[in-house]
Amino acid sequence: MPTLICDFCSAPNPIMEYPCRSFGLTGEQALKPDTPVTRQGGFQWAKEKDLCLSSATTFQSLGSWAACDACHRLIDQGQIEALTQRAFAIFRQKDPRLNQALDDLRFTFLLFYEVRTGPPIPIP
Repeated sequence: MPTLICDFCSAPNPIMEYPCRSFGLTGEQALKPDTPVTRQGGFQWAKEKDLCLSSATTFQSLGSWAACDACHRLIDQGQIEALTQRAFAIFRQKDPRLNQALDDLRFTFLLFYEVRTGPPIPIP
């Protein structure tokens, strides 16, 4: 059985699961013609049925996000920047080529707050 990891910093054995709705990031080229788009939280949203992802570059997040104790505490305190900096430092230490990933990481974690659907659930 695979080991669960924290979806924020990749630490093993996360302690909490955050329910989230699934989402994908893509460009306008992935929208079917005349797709209705809504704005929420500073982002544009379209229904899954209105996407044609087969020809577009995408990032997808499916379902809940897991968090280790340290990341859970930062999330619980609303410390999005501290969470971002923590994960960035860990990732950069593993691979220095990720120096340019800070803004992408911050954006991804901001999306987490947007798609979160409920309180954390302890992972047994």
